[in-house]
Amino acid sequence: MNTSKNQIECSKHGSSETTYVCPHILQSAKDKEPRGFHWHTDDQHDIQAFCDQCWNASDEEWEELRKEGCRLLCLECLKAAATLNEVEMELSDLM
Repeated sequence: MNTSKNQIECSKHGSSETTYVCPHILQSAKDKEPRGFHWHTDDQHDIQAFCDQCWNASDEEWEELRKEGCRLLCLECLKAAATLNEVEMELSDLM
Protein backbone atom coordinates (compact mmCIF):
# COMPACT_ATOMS: atom_id res chain seq x y z
CA MET A 1 0.00 0.00 0.00
CA ASN A 2 1.30 3.45 -0.94
CA THR A 3 0.10 6.47 1.02
CA SER A 4 -0.34 10.19 0.51
CA LYS A 5 -1.76 12.79 2.91
CA ASN A 6 -5.06 11.16 4.03
CA GLN A 7 -5.32 8.61 1.24
CA ILE A 8 -3.89 5.14 0.94
CA GLU A 9 -3.52 3.05 -2.20
CA CYS A 10 -4.91 -0.38 -1.35
CA SER A 11 -4.11 -3.32 -3.62
CA LYS A 12 -7.71 -4.52 -3.24
CA HIS A 13 -9.75 -1.27 -3.09
CA GLY A 14 -7.58 1.31 -4.86
CA SER A 15 -7.37 4.83 -3.44
CA SER A 16 -9.19 5.08 -0.12
CA GLU A 17 -9.17 7.04 3.12
CA THR A 18 -6.32 6.11 5.47
CA THR A 19 -7.19 4.65 8.87
CA TYR A 20 -4.89 3.83 11.78
CA VAL A 21 -5.21 0.48 13.51
CA CYS A 22 -3.48 -1.71 16.06
CA PRO A 23 -1.51 -4.64 14.59
CA HIS A 24 -4.20 -7.07 15.73
CA ILE A 25 -6.91 -5.38 13.60
CA LEU A 26 -4.56 -5.64 10.61
CA GLN A 27 -4.05 -9.33 11.39
CA SER A 28 -7.84 -9.80 11.55
CA ALA A 29 -8.15 -8.20 8.12
CA LYS A 30 -5.64 -10.73 6.79
CA ASP A 31 -6.67 -13.96 8.52
CA LYS A 32 -10.40 -13.26 9.00
CA GLU A 33 -10.23 -14.08 12.71
CA PRO A 34 -12.27 -11.72 14.92
CA ARG A 35 -10.31 -10.07 17.74
CA GLY A 36 -12.81 -7.41 18.80
CA PHE A 37 -13.26 -4.01 17.22
CA HIS A 38 -13.44 -0.57 18.84
CA TRP A 39 -13.13 2.58 16.76
CA HIS A 40 -13.26 6.36 17.08
CA THR A 41 -12.04 9.49 15.36
CA ASP A 42 -9.24 11.48 16.97
CA ASP A 43 -8.87 15.28 17.26
CA GLN A 44 -7.62 15.46 13.65
CA HIS A 45 -10.66 13.43 12.48
CA ASP A 46 -8.48 10.43 11.67
CA ILE A 47 -10.17 7.06 12.14
CA GLN A 48 -8.51 4.73 14.64
CA ALA A 49 -9.45 1.16 15.57
CA PHE A 50 -8.27 -1.23 18.28
CA CYS A 51 -8.86 -4.89 19.12
CA ASP A 52 -10.26 -6.00 22.50
CA GLN A 53 -6.78 -6.66 23.89
CA CYS A 54 -5.50 -3.16 23.08
CA TRP A 55 -8.76 -1.41 23.96
CA ASN A 56 -8.95 -3.03 27.41
CA ALA A 57 -5.24 -2.87 28.25
CA SER A 58 -4.12 -1.32 31.51
CA ASP A 59 -1.69 1.60 31.27
CA GLU A 60 1.22 -0.76 31.86
CA GLU A 61 -0.02 -3.28 29.29
CA TRP A 62 -0.66 -0.49 26.78
CA GLU A 63 2.93 0.71 27.11
CA GLU A 64 4.08 -2.74 25.99
CA LEU A 65 1.43 -3.13 23.25
CA ARG A 66 2.06 0.29 21.73
CA LYS A 67 5.69 -0.70 21.04
CA GLU A 68 4.27 -2.76 18.16
CA GLY A 69 3.19 0.52 16.56
CA CYS A 70 0.25 1.71 14.55
CA ARG A 71 -0.60 0.23 11.15
CA LEU A 72 -2.29 1.83 8.14
CA LEU A 73 -5.38 0.28 6.63
CA CYS A 74 -7.72 1.55 3.93
CA LEU A 75 -11.24 2.48 5.00
CA GLU A 76 -12.82 -0.35 3.01
CA CYS A 77 -10.53 -2.95 4.62
CA LEU A 78 -11.34 -1.40 8.01
CA LYS A 79 -15.07 -1.75 7.32
CA ALA A 80 -14.51 -5.42 6.44
CA ALA A 81 -12.66 -5.95 9.74
CA ALA A 82 -15.55 -4.24 11.56
CA THR A 83 -18.10 -6.51 9.85
CA LEU A 84 -15.99 -9.56 10.73
CA ASN A 85 -16.35 -8.47 14.36
CA GLU A 86 -20.09 -7.78 13.95
CA VAL A 87 -19.65 -4.00 14.21
CA GLU A 88 -21.39 -1.67 11.77
CA MET A 89 -19.58 1.49 10.71
CA GLU A 90 -21.92 4.13 9.34
CA LEU A 91 -20.35 6.77 7.10
CA SER A 92 -22.42 9.41 8.88
CA ASP A 93 -20.65 8.37 12.12
CA LEU A 94 -17.35 9.40 10.55
CA MET A 95 -18.27 13.05 10.01
